[in-house]
Amino acid sequence: MPRDASGNYTLPAGNPVVTGTTVDSSWANDTMDDIKDVLTDSLSRSGDGGMLVPIEFSSGLVGAPGITWTSEPTSGFYLAATNDMRVSIAGSVRARFRADANNPFQVWAGGAWGDILVTTGNQTIAGDWTFTGTMVIPEATVTAHEGALTLTASQISDISNYALVADLASTANAKGASLIGIEDSGTLITATNVEGALAELAAEIDTNTADVATNAANIATNAADIAAMDAETTGTFVVDWAGFTTAEAETWTYVKRGNVVTIHAPIFGAISNSTNFISGVTDVPAAIRPTFTKMGAYITRNNGTYIMGTITVSAAGQISLGGSNLSGAGGFTASGDKGYRGVQPFTYTLD
Repeated sequence: MPRDASGNYTLPAGNPVVTGTTVDSSWANDTMDDIKDVLTDSLSRSGDGGMLVPIEFSSGLVGAPGITWTSEPTSGFYLAATNDMRVSIAGSVRARFRADANNPFQVWAGGAWGDILVTTGNQTIAGDWTFTGTMVIPEATVTAHEGALTLTASQISDISNYALVADLASTANAKGASLIGIEDSGTLITATNVEGALAELAAEIDTNTADVATNAANIATNAADIAAMDAETTGTFVVDWAGFTTAEAETWTYVKRGNVVTIHAPIFGAISNSTNFISGVTDVPAAIRPTFTKMGAYITRNNGTYIMGTITVSAAGQISLGGSNLSGAGGFTASGDKGYRGVQPFTYTLD
């Protein structure tokens, strides 16, 4: 009889025999052939012949591995869990094989599992690495990195062949700082490398410097304008009226603040029977003469009656008075007395 799935062997039919059973060929030959077949199918401890199908072992434990050695039964391989085969040395776990395609092999060190560097694919290293010997870096292209790698000169060999080092130290175009990328999570800089970022910052500084200079100049100008507007000057001037029956001169006063001038005539002004009520050509001081002739309202007198008339100051410095809607030179009637009453100041600008 062949072994069952658990490896158990059962003698063929007719066994076991009892006392007095006749030995015949059919029983003896069948039984011996069966035992021969089963023994042939067994694994030789001396290594004669090999397994024809995969061999199976018990899962084992860390202190009693499923695959071990007679001279050291606490060292070997055991199955800790599904897809997790481990190596035990003297009853302690030291390594494991997993189904992880990126890091299938790990070692137990320092109370934690650590990955093993491989020569292909991307690798992530957690924690600090200390190199006490020489580190050989072959010529290659570094595309990206995080953190910092600190090495002393004695720890690096073959660095003369490392083109990137020379390129980073170069001041040639498209090298040096232009090879160092930057991460701008705040999207404050358009450039993607250090050289471009420095250029942007320099341009921004130049622009801001120019703006500051412009603003300072504007502030100075505004301050001067404000000071000029706040500056107040006062004075007097003599108005020598022309066309009077008898010559008559009057003293007028003025207040100038910035480019705004206010003229005050005497409370009771001159009276004349002339139709041409006009001052001397340059009676008004040059400091308060407007660029263009200015006109305002005034209380004027025409033939004994006070009415609303006009007052003008010319760019040449001449003051003239006239009546309102009346005939004759200056807007006055041809006869009777003419004049003004200085009860309303005349204000104008110099532009």
